[in-house]
Amino acid sequence: MPGEPRTVSFQLRNNVAIYGGFNGTETDVTARDWRKNPTILSGDIGTQGDNTDNAYHVFYHAGLNLNDKAILDGVTIKDGNANDSARSHNRFQDKKNILLL
Repeated sequence: MPGEPRTVSFQLRNNVAIYGGFNGTETDVTARDWRKNPTILSGDIGTQGDNTDNAYHVFYHAGLNLNDKAILDGVTIKDGNANDSARSHNRFQDKKNILLL
């Protein structure tokens, strides 16, 4: 349902790259460490620690026809609660440098 908080999600766009893992001193994307410096996309949007009000999908891009310049790299995705059987529960095809919790 549009406007329902649990339906919000992060989405990529064509020609946009999102990189996590920076500590703030790097001068190049290859110098980052995504395990040591976590960048977290969280679906915990309501009462912290109560997963019944978490977003259904933290990251969702079905139907966007993304190109190879749409990059999500070096992030942790956590605290989604896809417990609605009427919604699609897609999985990542390529999980390079992404941690799903």
